[in-house]
Amino acid sequence: MPRLMALSLRPPWGYLIKHHGKRVENRQWAEHGQNHQRAVEQVGHWVALHGSKYRPEHQLAMAGVFMDLLVKGLVPESDNLMAQAVEHPTRFATEGIFALARLAEFTTEHPSPWAMPGHFHLVLDQLVFLEQPITCWGQEGMWEVTDEKVKQQLREVYRQAKKVESFIQNPEVPRFCSAGTQLNPTLRQKE
Repeated sequence: MPRLMALSLRPPWGYLIKHHGKRVENRQWAEHGQNHQRAVEQVGHWVALHGSKYRPEHQLAMAGVFMDLLVKGLVPESDNLMAQAVEHPTRFATEGIFALARLAEFTTEHPSPWAMPGHFHLVLDQLVFLEQPITCWGQEGMWEVTDEKVKQQLREVYRQAKKVESFIQNPEVPRFCSAGTQLNPTLRQKE
């Protein structure tokens, strides 16, 4: 496994990756900047997905995001996400490293409805969600995971996920596991 890079996501983006099938992360980076170069180097490799800490100023932005997604048909109206963003905004925070994913593609023209025009699209597949996020500090941009304890936990998740044959055969099905525990070959699928 090459050096482990991570992306931090503000609420509600981690929630949408985990619960609503969002597989494209959008970024506005300088084309020849450090983040762009790191993303190019990571294509085909694994990245950790880190949920940023919830802050009250995220609440209004989340309601706006959910309204936009509802209009685009990307989230069902029955989920009532806009009202929940106002009443229970911390529900959408996924603080800490909550998943590993393979960076399948880095482009500006992905056809997914999750891809925003004028942004770089980081296309994720082979997602492995941790049942409990690993607490650690995040950073803006694409950053290297340097905490040895965190890296060891993620290496174990990665090793166990790679052992499961269906993981490679069906990269679209998310997997769930605990850091530091054996991954059951009959992995629990997203509920």
